[in-house]
Amino acid sequence: VSDNRQTLLFSATLPAALAEFARAGLKDPELVRLDVDQKISENLKMAFFTMRAEERDAALLHLVQYRIKRTEATIIFVATKHHVEYIHALITAVGCTSCMLYGAMDPSARKISIGRFRAKLCQYMVVTDVAARGVDIPLLENVINHNF
Repeated sequence: VSDNRQTLLFSATLPAALAEFARAGLKDPELVRLDVDQKISENLKMAFFTMRAEERDAALLHLVQYRIKRTEATIIFVATKHHVEYIHALITAVGCTSCMLYGAMDPSARKISIGRFRAKLCQYMVVTDVAARGVDIPLLENVINHNF
């Protein structure tokens, strides 16, 4: 390998094993972090609701219709593509706007859906956790984990 070669590693997260690999296999490695100045907001509020599985959809619809303001951008995490489509249909049926995002989605459809959500053309984005990786949505008011 040439002495002039430069190796760069990019990662949204930095697991200990990857950091050890970099230290052992790279010459004078440097760590550059882009999130150093970002802190968790003091205004962050978390809630956890325990319920039977058959009550989940009704609880979500209650939040959507009566608790979450129409101006609040909200991401809803679900388990599968089929759950994405189902929750999207539920939310749409009660008159709210919703976008979808899942792993098997065509890249152009994915881009359009994310763009609609960022432009506030839809209030809710229903996603699978895998599909949502790497999606940057600034100033998000609510995150709901529906299937966990």
